Amino acid sequence: MTKLFFFLLIVNLYAKPLVLKNINIKNYPIQYYHGGLKNPVFLLVHGLGVDKESFYDLAKILVKEYQYRILLPDIPGQGDTPKLYEKNYSIESIADFLYDFLKILKIKQIVIIGNSMGGHIACVFSLKYPHLVSHLILINPAGIENNKEKPYLPISLESITDPKIKKTLEWNNKIREDIRNGTYYPMNPFLKQIKQKTILFWGKDDEVISYLNSAIWATEIQNLKFYVLKGGHLLQKDKPKEIAHIILKEIKSNQ
Repeated sequence: MTKLFFFLLIVNLYAKPLVLKNINIKNYPIQYYHGGLKNPVFLLVHGLGVDKESFYDLAKILVKEYQYRILLPDIPGQGDTPKLYEKNYSIESIADFLYDFLKILKIKQIVIIGNSMGGHIACVFSLKYPHLVSHLILINPAGIENNKEKPYLPISLESITDPKIKKTLEWNNKIREDIRNGTYYPMNPFLKQIKQKTILFWGKDDEVISYLNSAIWATEIQNLKFYVLKGGHLLQKDKPKEIAHIILKEIKSNQ
């Protein structure tokens, strides 16, 4: 037993905490980071205009310091995934894609963590597949209407002259249009239907989504704990250690 313990300790010290893998889901290829062994399994969902690297620091802490199993994919339409104008990238379609992802990997229960649009996706996933989600973690989530200001409005391209930037923003607008045409837009009428234990984080210095939006999330979701931390929109990059500590403390208190 002692030899086995030291062997596993050495393996843990020198092994890469996160391994990059490839998978095809209904002929749509994605890359994802995988690491860790312990349950629960954490599925981390990034936002619009970024990729899986935006969650890398938090994922690394969950694996390296706590040995929890994590899955961190590029979501369809983002990162290095194919960008197909004929494909639907609505919030519910991405939630369904993540369901197929978990099904292939034979994952039966997760803690889902979403930042920005990833928080919107995490909410919809929790509503559509409640039996799979033990806890819902939201970090500066997008998707609600506040004071008649709707989310995911198109970005104006009139003043953009750089072809590369214009192409990127055109794609971003295609995603935004798919989301606006989806069922779960805006998210406001659906928040009260969320039953999972929920943790909401907000960076008080967020310049992308106003901190004022946090009041709607915090009051509409019933079983919720709310934490405000110093940081911006990608709070998981600003405060990964604090977020990991709070998440694990809350999960353990509910066991």
